[in-house]
Parts: sequence; structure tokens; C-alpha cells
Amino acid sequence: MNLARPWRGRRVGFGDLLALLFGLACALEAGAATLPGLEIAIEGGEAVLFDDYAALTRERAAWLEQRFGMRIVGKVRVQICLSDACFSRFSTNKHFSAIASAPRGLIVLHLGRLRFDPDAVSSTLTHELVHLLVGQLDRACGACVPLWFNEGLAQHYAGGVSEFDSQGSADAIFYNAVVRRAVFRFSQLEARFPPYFEEMTLAYEQSRRFLLYLVEEQGGEVALLRLLRGLEDGLRFDEAYREVYGREVEETMADWRNSFPVLPALLLYIATNADNLLWGATSLLMVVALILARRRHLRKREQLDEDPEERLRRHRSLLH
Repeated sequence: MNLARPWRGRRVGFGDLLALLFGLACALEAGAATLPGLEIAIEGGEAVLFDDYAALTRERAAWLEQRFGMRIVGKVRVQICLSDACFSRFSTNKHFSAIASAPRGLIVLHLGRLRFDPDAVSSTLTHELVHLLVGQLDRACGACVPLWFNEGLAQHYAGGVSEFDSQGSADAIFYNAVVRRAVFRFSQLEARFPPYFEEMTLAYEQSRRFLLYLVEEQGGEVALLRLLRGLEDGLRFDEAYREVYGREVEETMADWRNSFPVLPALLLYIATNADNLLWGATSLLMVVALILARRRHLRKREQLDEDPEERLRRHRSLLH
């Protein structure tokens, strides 16, 4: 099974290697086996798959523990669903292929919606395991981790993958929002994401992009892991962020917004809204044509209603 790597396409820096070595040292120091309380449940009781999914879950968890320098503690139960009937017991949203409940240590995967693709299953499982780790940080800091950070972090470590299926529309929806100045304020995404498809797609996408901006432009992986250490030590999110980055998170968000590539966003907006723009332009031309025709009609009426003697005088004045 090919396992997706979250840094595909990005050059790994020296700081990233230090972060990896630090995380590996912490994981080895802990010594205990990864996920000793792991339980796997598969719809239909396909016992032949138990060992495969247990091995995959432990491999992904061990990789994350090395990256984070943290252990996933407590029991973890992974429910594998093959049908909508099974998955609907946990979530009724048809756009979700997985969910995680950190307080319950529960991960649910819908293999049908993941198209039984090994890479998709691996990446999505990684995403959900990040939620379990962030749940531990959230308990340590007193429920301080914003949802946008939780989802952005999970997507970052899962190679951009989330449990929400945007149907390939994430880029278009994001750049449309950039052009229309409709990108969410992150304060709107601290506790929940909006329930509607386009708004939820935008919430996931801008969370992913902001975390990527933090890693690529604001101190790399090392700074991000230091932020996680601060949360683990009980600092509130804003305090931990300020201690690591030396500024308020709102200031970084403002810089991120100012970094949007306006021209590509505008071109993509035009490309994805070509039909609507063409319809709008056609409608505008029709309105202009009607106005011009109306004006011509009024001028002719005025000429017909004009006094004959006045019309004759005007005609003679034009001749002379």
C-alpha cells in the first residue's frame, strides 16, 4: 500500500530535518508500543482485513508521533464502514468520507466514499489521527484550539487531504472568494464550519492554505512544532502563538490575505464563471439596445408632433 507523504512537491529544509529528528527521539524515548489499545471494527465482520487495517493505523500513528514528538494516548477504535447505512450512524453529511471524535478516541472511515483507494484511505486515516492528537492538546490547554487550526493542521500532515469531499472545486471556490473579498474571517471558524457545501469547502481550503503559509513563510516546521509544545504545556492558543512567532495571529492572517495572487484569482474567476459573465454581458447589451431604440423612437415622435411651420423654418435654416 503506497502511503501518501504530506510534503510531496516541497523542498525539505534543514529545520524540517531537525524537527523530524526531534520527534523521532521523543517517540523512541517514550518506548511504549504505538496504540496498545487499538480496536478495529469492520462492517460485515471481514476478519481477514483486521490485521491489514491494524497495521496501517499503527504505521500512520507511529509516523505522526515521530513528527509531533507526542504519543497518542488512550484507546483508539477505528470503525470501517462499507455502506452509507453504516456511516450514517456517525454522520449524515453525504460529503464526508470520515470523521473523528477525539473525546471518544473514535475514527470512522467510509471505504465506499474513498473508492477503496489505498492512498486515499491512508491519507484520510492520517488526517483523522491528527485530530486525535490535537484533541489531546485541546484538553491540555483547556479547549483552546480553534477548529480552523485543527483542520488546517490535519490537512497539512495528510498531504492536503481532508475528510470532506469538495468534488475538485476547492481552488475555484477559494479564488472566487478572493476576487469577491468573501474569504472568511478566522474568528468565524473557531468553533464550527458553515454547513453548506461551498462555504464548507472554502472553510477547509483557507484553513489548509493558512497552515501551509505558516510552514513556508513563518518559521517552517520547527516553529509549528514549538507552537504545539506550547499547547501541550497548557498555554492558550494566542499565548503559544505569540511566544513562538513574536506577534499576534491576526497580524499573520492579515499578511496572508495580502499575499493572495490577485491576477491568477481573477483569471480563474473569469474562467469558472464564464457562462454567468457571458449571460450578464448579453443582458447588459440587450438593455443598452432597448434604451437606444427607445430614444430613437421618442425623437421620431417629437419630429412628427412638431408644428409644420416650425419644421419648415428649421428646414430653411439648415439650407442657409
